[in-house]
Amino acid sequence: WTGAVSESSRSPRRGMLVVFLAAAAALAPPVGIHRAPLARSAFAHMSTAPSATTFAEVDGTLGKPQDMGERLSSLKDSGLAPTFNTLRLAPRLVSQNELDRVTGVDPELLLGGAQFDYKGFTFKTVGASSVLGLLLLSADFLGDTVRFSLAYAVALIPVALLAIGSTAPGLLTLPAKILEGKQDEPARRVARHEAGHLLIGYALGLAVESYSASPGEASVQFAGEENAGKVGVLSLEDAQPLLVVGMAGMLSEYGEFGDSDGGRADLMQMQRILSRVQPRIPPEQQQGYTRWAALMAWSYLQTLEKPLEAATDAIQAGKPLSEVLAAVEGAKQN
Repeated sequence: WTGAVSESSRSPRRGMLVVFLAAAAALAPPVGIHRAPLARSAFAHMSTAPSATTFAEVDGTLGKPQDMGERLSSLKDSGLAPTFNTLRLAPRLVSQNELDRVTGVDPELLLGGAQFDYKGFTFKTVGASSVLGLLLLSADFLGDTVRFSLAYAVALIPVALLAIGSTAPGLLTLPAKILEGKQDEPARRVARHEAGHLLIGYALGLAVESYSASPGEASVQFAGEENAGKVGVLSLEDAQPLLVVGMAGMLSEYGEFGDSDGGRADLMQMQRILSRVQPRIPPEQQQGYTRWAALMAWSYLQTLEKPLEAATDAIQAGKPLSEVLAAVEGAKQN
């Protein structure tokens, strides 16, 4: 790119040609992972309202990457899937300072999720039990036997809490979420996480290998991912889209909840992908490419907020892939 700019300063027309050729080379799709070709029609982005019927045949191509790629490319050429295969990648090493400055994402919360506030929950429970106990002791209309029995039972709540917290604190998470009105959060988290994977993979032109929208257990897998962690050679070009897709799930979840419960699993998968890349990438450069993938996923998700929300809602509702993609394209046009 530096050379192209320099040429442009000497000869405007020649410089424009060099820049065009360099851009065309940078936009070339990776080899080895099924990715649809660019739309051929000049009218590929004509605005046409999509529907589940539009994508109905896509459900039948699950597990058939080539067929799905061809079907989605056809829909894109017709202007019915303008979001498909629109993102292009140019990997580079990204520093932690740059990632922090641009995204403001907290790495600890991204990779581990917010820890259960056991101390805060305990203080709240003790405080509430104390107040309730005092109210019961002063409730003369209940009679001595009833009010003293109830006050004694309330006083045992903090004791039971301490006993559970010291042996199996995980059992307190659900009651705490119910008290906070967040009992549906786990299902929403899973849907949001998988929506991020699906949306970015779809925008990168990857074919979906498998898809499930089971409540609380939704999952999306793209062609090439099932072999990503196995032994064998993988080029950096092949790894690019998988790395960005891998980061998209945890960043989508982080965007709504401020943390991510599924980040570590995705990061381990990405590490297995990078370990297969040849020529071999030194560990410090692997971190740089991982940060690059995070930066790309975050940047793309910022431009796809409405489609991401639509995909999340559709997955959480258990919709098939065809309806999820229709929701994505509908949200993009609105």
